[in-house]
Amino acid sequence: MWSKYAEKCLFKLYKEKRRECTIHNQIEVYSIGDLQISSLLPIDIENHINLLIREAKLSESSITKTLDVLNAAFAWAVLQEMLEKNPVDPVKDRLM
Repeated sequence: MWSKYAEKCLFKLYKEKRRECTIHNQIEVYSIGDLQISSLLPIDIENHINLLIREAKLSESSITKTLDVLNAAFAWAVLQEMLEKNPVDPVKDRLM
C-alpha cells in the first residue's frame, strides 16, 4: 500500500516540477511572460506557440505541454473571475 502511495506522490511531484520548468523555460523567458494576463489575446497565444515551433528547439510534446499549461492557467483565471474567457480556447484546436 505505502509503495503505491509513494509512487503517486512522486509522480505528482514530477508533474509539478515539469509544469514549473515549462512555465519558466517556455513562457516566462519570452515576451509573453511580461504581458498582463488581462491583455492577452488569442493571437498572442498563437504567435507564442508559432514562435516555439519556428525556433525548432522543442519537441512536439513540449510545445503541446506549453499550450496545456497556458490553457490550464487561463481556465483557472476564468474560474476565479479574473478573465471572462480563456484566450487559448479559440486557438488550441488549430495549434494541436
